[in-house]
Amino acid sequence: MEQVYFDRTKAKGTDRFLVQRAIRVVAHCAFTATEASTAFDDMVKWEAGGPKPAGDDVKTAATLASPAYGCTFTNNTPSAEDFTAPATRAAFQANYPACPVN
Repeated sequence: MEQVYFDRTKAKGTDRFLVQRAIRVVAHCAFTATEASTAFDDMVKWEAGGPKPAGDDVKTAATLASPAYGCTFTNNTPSAEDFTAPATRAAFQANYPACPVN
């Protein structure tokens, strides 16, 4: 679906307004509060005249196949504000290989 969003904005000439971030989680509502608030804060800063936030390439096959894909913006540190219980999030994360250590 992310590729469809990208293609649609590109076709309409609005892709300059799109930033996409891959988060390693299989459930839509399982983002951590840190992941969601970081993305929101970055978007608000951008809208207020700050730099365009970093994002992930959602189109290049080699990038998508990389063992590190989705690691840049994934933050598994649990917090009291998380919607998903830490054990559930850990079960979701078991679907992915571990992120390489930088």
